[in-house]
Amino acid sequence: MFVENSKEEMAAAGTMSARWNDFRVAPGLATGATTVDSIPAAFNGPASAPSPVLYTSGEYEYSTVTNAAGTAATFRWVGSGANTWNIIDEYDTTGNTSNTPAFPVGANVAYDGLTDELDDNQMDHITGDGNAPPYSSQVIENQVWQFVGTLLVDSTRTSKLSTGFFCAPCGIYALQLQGSADGNTCNGKITITAKAGDYKGVSGAPMLEL
Repeated sequence: MFVENSKEEMAAAGTMSARWNDFRVAPGLATGATTVDSIPAAFNGPASAPSPVLYTSGEYEYSTVTNAAGTAATFRWVGSGANTWNIIDEYDTTGNTSNTPAFPVGANVAYDGLTDELDDNQMDHITGDGNAPPYSSQVIENQVWQFVGTLLVDSTRTSKLSTGFFCAPCGIYALQLQGSADGNTCNGKITITAKAGDYKGVSGAPMLEL
């Protein structure tokens, strides 16, 4: 939809299109007054650096679409708000479906009884039993966020110090701090190791077509 909304502008810009323009989405995560929406997506520094430094060069504005009325909107993964599209919610809506057929034939067979081949009850079975999809037709049933693990060190010396490696679709993950833990007490004490995945990006082929 971003490409569709921008196709005229992309054609008009031609070779003047921003070289490092990318499709960027706001996380949408927030806890109290602290939000991660404004955190740039790149860091500068070796993996062993205790405090990697944010890049000071480059631009990390979220991708924007503008409707015919001139109203601009961005994209987000979590939550809702004014002038923003929740990608998961919109994906959910595109999957909505109806019973097929919506109106089973039932007991309305033409010339019922004239031949032995056509029967009201059997027609009702053929057209009505199995016309509802075998999944929720309007809502994604699984939770979008998947629990990976809990890291802890407590007074009894019980500890779990690593989640192990896991797949993070689109590179999105959330770290929820509990108890007395906060950004200050955990500063410099949590290490995240990541590697590139095979996500194809906004211009990639839809997964269902692969």
